[in-house]
Amino acid sequence: MRRKKLSLPKPHLSPSAVTRYLLCPYSYYLQDVCGHRSTTSVFAIEGKKLHEVWEANNRHKASKGEDKNEDELVETWRDSWSDGKKEVPPDGWHDQNADVIDARGVTFIKKYRKNKAPAIIPVSTEHVEYQVTGRISGVPMLGYIDLRRKGTDTKVSRRSRDHKPPDVILDYKTVKSKKNEAHLEKDIQMGVYALLDGTPHVSHMQFVKNKDPKVESIQAARTPRSLENTARVVRGVAEAISAGVFPFCLPDSWKCQSKYCGVWQHCPQGGKR
Repeated sequence: MRRKKLSLPKPHLSPSAVTRYLLCPYSYYLQDVCGHRSTTSVFAIEGKKLHEVWEANNRHKASKGEDKNEDELVETWRDSWSDGKKEVPPDGWHDQNADVIDARGVTFIKKYRKNKAPAIIPVSTEHVEYQVTGRISGVPMLGYIDLRRKGTDTKVSRRSRDHKPPDVILDYKTVKSKKNEAHLEKDIQMGVYALLDGTPHVSHMQFVKNKDPKVESIQAARTPRSLENTARVVRGVAEAISAGVFPFCLPDSWKCQSKYCGVWQHCPQGGKR
């Protein structure tokens, strides 16, 4: 069957754009077609500033062969968060407390540095926050991967002295609740990364924001079938965008709230009057 010609508002789709469309096509329309800028929330800033800490540590480790010490990482976080909280607009705090976020960030850093970071070995300096591009089912795609790290499958290594564990794509996530391996096996973002990078082994490092902040890691090997499903979804979204199909999401969706929708004030189903 001959594929339909695509007409996209930007040269590439990204995993975040595909996800944004799937969560609320009209939100995608307001941002990517109409050009409305998404407002910034404290949730996005917190995740962004933590990412800066992990990136700084991974770049240091890729070049020096060791993690930064705990005090250095805490200092990086506090400097980053000091700037970050100034970026949050007055209506973007959503009852969150800056001091609580600061303390939570320190807890995340200490737990990650002690329990997770030592086993994470970057493949190279070029594989920290690096760009990947390509076509998936004819759709031009662009993404940025947090890290490609060396595999650590010691059980397999013992069976064969020559065995080299496969590299793993790692993405850092700040979340309200822990996701499981079944989620990772279907995740659109990680499926796109696996296809563009040619690395089917993927993982999430999750910073879970509950009363006792936790750092959890999960890993999965994306199967050919799961990657086919990712490609099918990407193509379907691209064709829907090209056809100008932008319905509203369900009114009772978690996404359809001012604190989770950056274009709420422009949406007739949201705050527009």
